[in-house]
This record gives sequence, C-alpha cells and structure tokens, in this order.
Amino acid sequence: MKCRDAITTGISHLAQNGLRAGLSILGILIGIASVLCMMAIGDGAKLLVADQVDKLGGANQFQFTTRYSIIRRGRRVWTKERFNLGDAHAIEAACPGVLYVLPKNERYRMLITNRQGRETRAFLEGVTADYATGMQWHIQEGRFLTENDIDHALQVCVLGSEAATDLFGIDSPLGREVKVRYYWRQVPIRFRVVGVMMPRGLNLRWGWSLDNAMAIPITT
Repeated sequence: MKCRDAITTGISHLAQNGLRAGLSILGILIGIASVLCMMAIGDGAKLLVADQVDKLGGANQFQFTTRYSIIRRGRRVWTKERFNLGDAHAIEAACPGVLYVLPKNERYRMLITNRQGRETRAFLEGVTADYATGMQWHIQEGRFLTENDIDHALQVCVLGSEAATDLFGIDSPLGREVKVRYYWRQVPIRFRVVGVMMPRGLNLRWGWSLDNAMAIPITT
C-alpha cells in the first residue's frame, strides 16, 4: 500500500467516526499538556528551591542550633548548655576543609529606632566578620563588620535594605545612629550604621523578609 493510500484510508475512517476521533485527539492533547505542565512546575520548583538555598548561603552547609529545652519523662526541662565562640574556633582548628564557621546569635523583631523617631522591627543578628561572605550576602553601600569590630565589641551595625528604608527612606544611613531595645524596659543601646546590604527577598520557608535585618558584632 502506498503512503498516499494509507493517508487517504486513515482520513476516511476519521471522517466516518468524527466524534470518537475528536474525543481521542482531545484526550491525547490533554495528556500531553498535563505532562508538560507537571514538568514545567517541577522545573520551576527546583529553581525556586535552589534560589532560596543560595539566599541562605548555598547547599554545602549544615547548622547546629541550641536547644533551650528538652522533654524528659513528659516534662519540659530547660537546658543550660550553649554554643560559644570557643566552639566555633575549635571547629575551625579541627576541620581545615570547612570554609566558614559562622556563629550567630539572633533575636526576632527587635525594636529599632532613629533620632527622627522612625522605627522598624527587624531581626537582630549577632555575627562575625565572615558572615556576609559565607552567606553570599553582598554589600550595597559602606562595609560589613570587620575583625576589629568583633575583637573590640564595637557598637556598629549593618542594616538590611528593608530596615534601612524603613528607618531612613531614600537617605543614606551611613554614619547615622540607631537605637536598639532588647527588652521592653531596657535602656536602648546605640549603634552607628557602617553599611547597607543588597536586597535578598523573602524567605519562603518562614514567610518573612531576609532584608528586614540588622547585623551587629556577636561580641557586642
């Protein structure tokens, strides 16, 4: 049978059973479209997860977190053991293959104000000089914390882009003063702004902005 005859025969059968042929073709189209959509969604999810991991320092890391309490025999028991800078230095000394050891002490939604009365509630992150490099967080203006800031526990800070905008709008915050209140009745502590970080966007896992943050020396 010639190819032309085969095509003619096929078309004649489709014409005789139009409804069945139309439903079959529709089913094939829906199946192909479904597979393509699932593949696109999967690829998009992979890119989204990879982007989130990059925002938080990349995939080649793991974290130790202090547990403030444990459940023992059905009761909550508060723990006293804490990680400290000595532990970080010990890991650096014992593990030369580790690129960065990044100790961090953070507090959620601290009240930060400036002289003009503007305020924001941001993450307060006590970190070391390697934090920005290790977490792939780049400077937009000014500088990040230095070893001198850490060694002398200086009262300097670096603002995330959102926190900087909340406090100073479009003005440069470099050299300006902000005050942080750790607890409601505590006297505010003054910090001088030395840098502003590039925007990083939202943390999709927790639903808050990574740019609403303020980094200070962990020793301070």
